[in-house]
Amino acid sequence: MFKKYFILLQSFFTKWGCFYRNTMDINEPHKTVMLAQKYFQQENKIGGKAVDLGAGAGRDTLYLLEKGWNVLALDSEQLSIDFILNRTNASHHLEVKVMPFSEMSLPVNLDLINASYSLPFCMPCDFTKCWRLITDQLAIGGRISGQFFGEKDEWATNPDLTIHSHEEFQQLFKEQFVIEYLQIEDGLIPSADGKMKHWHVYHVVAKKIVKIPN
Repeated sequence: MFKKYFILLQSFFTKWGCFYRNTMDINEPHKTVMLAQKYFQQENKIGGKAVDLGAGAGRDTLYLLEKGWNVLALDSEQLSIDFILNRTNASHHLEVKVMPFSEMSLPVNLDLINASYSLPFCMPCDFTKCWRLITDQLAIGGRISGQFFGEKDEWATNPDLTIHSHEEFQQLFKEQFVIEYLQIEDGLIPSADGKMKHWHVYHVVAKKIVKIPN
């Protein structure tokens, strides 16, 4: 219990601390990661190798562990990893790393890469390299689940965020993937702190069907 309060205290002094506090008690995973899990179940696949990019307070990481996945939880903030470890029992199925997108490395032949609201926070100068790494390390038949921000999003003018037009978003998945689920959200919706924000978000689950040679 003391450790939990110490982590909460730390959260008041970090960039993402408010977000972690607002989401630390949310146990329901994001819809996209649940759909990816459902599609794997329909293929009679149980578990595998997963990475949770920008794992935050751990809601998707915990879900994947419960479903039998071996999970590498990555985040640029040590505090995120502290929250996750405080919410999970010791498990040999979980690995954690503090790693920004600019320095990211991934294991090979991943079955699932989950990126719930994290990839838009990859700096635009790093995104192409980051996306190539994701597509290269994902196995044939593997899936990516997560969100991308569209040009009408309230934060689209932030130069530190990676924003995609609809055409640019489609281009990401054109050659190697089949999109199994796509929902476009465009409107005023509460953010994690309860404040209203205009979101323009592509919610996606896509399956890798071919590897493009380097």
